[in-house]
Amino acid sequence: MPTRDSTSSGILTKKMLDFVAAWQGNAVAAAGVAGYSDPKASAYKLMNNPTIIAAIKKKQDALSEESGKRLGKELAFCKTDILNRMWEIANPASAEKGPSFETQLKAAQALSEIFDHHISRTAELTRLLEGKTEAEAEFFAIHGYFPGENNNE
Repeated sequence: MPTRDSTSSGILTKKMLDFVAAWQGNAVAAAGVAGYSDPKASAYKLMNNPTIIAAIKKKQDALSEESGKRLGKELAFCKTDILNRMWEIANPASAEKGPSFETQLKAAQALSEIFDHHISRTAELTRLLEGKTEAEAEFFAIHGYFPGENNNE
């Protein structure tokens, strides 16, 4: 039975697939789990195969994406929560128990950068507030978004 060359065909054998599935950063261990008789020599050969490398990269990308999705579902805060916390750090209620001056300064600088990027010109602010009530404008100034807008982006 003829064997296929995975480097030229891009098709992996069952053992190669088992190697990729078992790979967690240690090629020798993965080769052993996949059933190669000489894991050390096989690991070296497999890790020099571009098809194997591409499959491992694809596996890593998929794991990273899934991990990010799961983490995103667990995070329960919005932009306003972050801005409010940064404001608390920049302006502590008590000087005795508050964060260091350097931490306060960094929080204030970060807030400055955030707001400079979002509203860089008076004309842009005027356009945003056009047709809004005073109460809506005050809400916007406090929260960074208008009442009724989706603030969980």
